[in-house]
Amino acid sequence: MGACCLCVCIFKLILGILNGVILLCGLAVAGIGGALIGLSQGSFALILQGMIYSVLSTLNLVDKNSLDSVVSSDFTQYVRPAGIALVVVGGVFAGIALLGYCGTSFTILLKIYMVIVGLIVVVQIVLVAVFFSGTFNSKFIAAANYTLVHGYVDLTDPGIFSMAWNVIMIQVKCCGLTGYEDFYYIEHPWPQNRTLKMDNVEASYVLETPLACCKTEGAYPAIKFVDDYCAIHPNDTNSNYKSGCWDKVGNELNPYRSGIIFGFSLAIIIQLVVILMAFFIVKDGELAPT
Repeated sequence: MGACCLCVCIFKLILGILNGVILLCGLAVAGIGGALIGLSQGSFALILQGMIYSVLSTLNLVDKNSLDSVVSSDFTQYVRPAGIALVVVGGVFAGIALLGYCGTSFTILLKIYMVIVGLIVVVQIVLVAVFFSGTFNSKFIAAANYTLVHGYVDLTDPGIFSMAWNVIMIQVKCCGLTGYEDFYYIEHPWPQNRTLKMDNVEASYVLETPLACCKTEGAYPAIKFVDDYCAIHPNDTNSNYKSGCWDKVGNELNPYRSGIIFGFSLAIIIQLVVILMAFFIVKDGELAPT
């Protein structure tokens, strides 16, 4: 009996500390979200954009010095929704953690906490199974295609969708979602007729692919084409025009598949252990009356 009481005390201590930490983290995330909402206009958004560019530059995904001249005009409109999302996510985690923290003293709260965590575990298991089974591939493809069709313009466009696609295509060495023909169906036709200077002669050319589909050297946007005629006369040597980004990105992520599965599995196991500890606390019947 004494050993059982000791176990329950330890379980209460662990749940108290764990949920206390999660509560503080949730409040911090919600606080950051609130700050983003309040400061989504003006110079702060530009400062945040510069910070994001610095991180991407550190990861060698972009060239920050050159990117500063391609400032995204619609960046600020995404700051407020991001802040709202952080407030919601942080608030939900803080609320659940508060139930778990107070539940070490009140049975009804701990029972509610167990049910919520149990539902979260079920949802996580379903999502992981569905994600790796490829069931929602068509949905992901449709969502990615939407950003391409309705948001992409060209290599020099400062729009956030254009910039995101340019970074992906240049970094992953791909073109469009399934290939260069995707760009013939976009809402705002990319400028195929371009005046370019080739061999010191300025002339008008018709591009077969966007310039971002060319094989390049360097980080976006400070890139150098391996062949100046890559978008005019694309081939397997000078262009990635036949390589769709959906398959290429999938291949890039494959090496991390086992790590992702392990991470989710570990998180689910920890949550199951938490539920088990809460169950023993409730079953022990040593909680204060509600």
